[in-house]
Amino acid sequence: MKKRVFLLSLLLLPLASCGGNPSNTKYPIVEEGVVFDFNDMKYMYYGSYPQTVVSDTNLKNQLLAIETTNDRGFIEYNGEEYLRCNANPHSRGSKYSSGGDIVAGATDFFKVEPLVWRVINSDDKGNYTLLSEKVVFAHIFDRRENAYQYSKIRDWLLFEFHPVAFKQSQNNNILLHDANEDLDVSSISNDVNGDPVFLLSWRDYTNGAFGFSPNYTV
Repeated sequence: MKKRVFLLSLLLLPLASCGGNPSNTKYPIVEEGVVFDFNDMKYMYYGSYPQTVVSDTNLKNQLLAIETTNDRGFIEYNGEEYLRCNANPHSRGSKYSSGGDIVAGATDFFKVEPLVWRVINSDDKGNYTLLSEKVVFAHIFDRRENAYQYSKIRDWLLFEFHPVAFKQSQNNNILLHDANEDLDVSSISNDVNGDPVFLLSWRDYTNGAFGFSPNYTV
């Protein structure tokens, strides 16, 4: 029986960046799709996405010389995948998580790495609700629209993030979101159903059962 999963993405909205914002945490190496315990929480690797900026000058020069990409838009080199992008910092003085400066217009590369998901809920059928443990991208919600179902962030999740992060074989194990029924988790709009990846609602972010503080306010 195949394991089925829900996927939820946690994004840092106000900034403009190309890749993710990985932490320095060293997670155990386990097979993809297998739940593992770490720091009193449960996690799973599933899918992959550009995350760590390449700082090695020699490697950057090698990647600059490669013009071809695979069907996911990544450069392949020495058995690894990399994303090429032009840096577009939100403000002056912006830095990558590695400490390096983000220079507007500079060509940077990000290594494609496994996505780490935190298991925030599960059921007796073996279905999991997963929340991205790291910031995987930076994107505005929308410049004009307040409704999530019509927002630019939803379009990005469905048509840019999702097709890149997961292969077809992985998509076969992803359930579509039902805000009214599935695993007590809602999207930020209960009018949105059928999405394979979505944003959590305020109700979810104040749900102590998911590991969040029920007293969190802004």
